[in-house]
Amino acid sequence: MAKNEKSCERQIIFNGRPLLIRGIYVSKWSDIYYFFLSARWPTLFVILAAFYIIVNGIFAGLYLLGGDCILNARPGSLWDAFFFSVQTWATIGYGAMAPKTHYADILVAIESFSGLLSMSIVTGLVFAKFARPRSKVRFTQKILMSRFDGKNVLMLRLGNMRGNQIVEAKIRVVYAAESKTAEGQMFRRLLDLQLIRDSNALFSLTWQVMHVIDESSPLWQLTQSEFVNRKAQIIVSMAGTDEEFNQTVHARHIYGVDNIEWHQRFDDILTSENGVSVIDYQKFDHLVPLVKA
Repeated sequence: MAKNEKSCERQIIFNGRPLLIRGIYVSKWSDIYYFFLSARWPTLFVILAAFYIIVNGIFAGLYLLGGDCILNARPGSLWDAFFFSVQTWATIGYGAMAPKTHYADILVAIESFSGLLSMSIVTGLVFAKFARPRSKVRFTQKILMSRFDGKNVLMLRLGNMRGNQIVEAKIRVVYAAESKTAEGQMFRRLLDLQLIRDSNALFSLTWQVMHVIDESSPLWQLTQSEFVNRKAQIIVSMAGTDEEFNQTVHARHIYGVDNIEWHQRFDDILTSENGVSVIDYQKFDHLVPLVKA
């Protein structure tokens, strides 16, 4: 192995929990495009600003090595050399300073080409990052083990916070839990949960998602303590076509055992005021006790 064992360890946060990955070396620079595309905007701007300052500082030092090679610049002035580099890198060309030796001419040619190339790359990167379609789908903080229409159900609620149209939206709910095989080997089993309605032709406001817990359900007769012992999770993913961008958007949420509430129901968010229908998102996560029939 090229890297020692210690250098092949890294800790990440996976599904809200710390996870130690060992035995594989992954460098951020091995896929730099993905790193920049997935980086947060403040991180990206700080990296680009640092790169800009460092590169111009290097070229300023190279100009100073050439002696008095910049017209109208003070000899030995790092300040003048740096801002001459900035003007050359960005192809500004105010005309106040100019190269006056062959050495400076060569550096200007190299720097201007580097500036044009880097600007093209940064422009493409920023556009690709800015133009990525993102959904504004809100998931309820809790997922419920409740009753609906006389049946035991697993229930959650989604809200489209943009208020636009997500066409042909589809949702998938997966139950993940530790399980033991007949040979006694522990592994994490992933089971799809059958939903009452797993697609929505036009998802614009809210969507209540339900899975009936009957004899065919993986959740049948599971107790609250069993959920904890099996380290169960409910994984929810939604995909659909954003009508404005005409591109597919995704949303995902993971519920752990701490996010499951029993014998509750979601408060009604659709009301009427003076004959006008009102959807109150302030009550989106409100729970009320389930009334026994």
